[in-house]
Amino acid sequence: TDTSTGITIGTTTSGVPVTIGHTTSQVTVADNLTVTGTTTLYDNVSVATGKTLTVGSGATTLGGTLAVTGYTTLTTVAASGTMDVSGATVLDGTLTVNTNGVVDINSGAFTVDGSTVGINGTSTISIGNDTNTGAINVGTGASARTITVGNATGTTKLDMNAGTDGIELDTTGSVSIDAVGASNFTTTAGAITVQGAAGVLVNSTGGKMR
Repeated sequence: TDTSTGITIGTTTSGVPVTIGHTTSQVTVADNLTVTGTTTLYDNVSVATGKTLTVGSGATTLGGTLAVTGYTTLTTVAASGTMDVSGATVLDGTLTVNTNGVVDINSGAFTVDGSTVGINGTSTISIGNDTNTGAINVGTGASARTITVGNATGTTKLDMNAGTDGIELDTTGSVSIDAVGASNFTTTAGAITVQGAAGVLVNSTGGKMR
């Protein structure tokens, strides 16, 4: 029944349960729906094609598995809130993350299977910057591929640091290190060993060798 003052259901007694429809009913809300309390969903949530699912600036917590099969764009995770995915996250389409804050990817299973993966930020992008001891693997799959880190633009710098276990560089091919400016390879303790199965060749194209 329509009234000029609206329709109220179960508003007289505090805490009274309100049930709408049968377990097999199709319930339709013809326009906007506002829920001021907690919403618990026991089945799938579908968003119609061309429509947007928007989450406010508070914390968004996904405790189970998040599976996204279409084009997914996370345009902003506001500084006042966080997006926490504590379960396995599988993204099968294109993932674009644009933020003016910090992007942290730490621990847990995070798998992205798609032709394009972009993470861009005007601040810091951190991967594995917490105190967890899990390994970080990049390009360790069996497929042959080119793995590129950094660029040669302006003052771009690649800084590699390691603890007492050192840095290991192994390849079934060759190793080439090229630099435009003067370079050095020094140790603060211990010797430097250079060994070649067919000899060691040291060339100078201009300066003295000493």
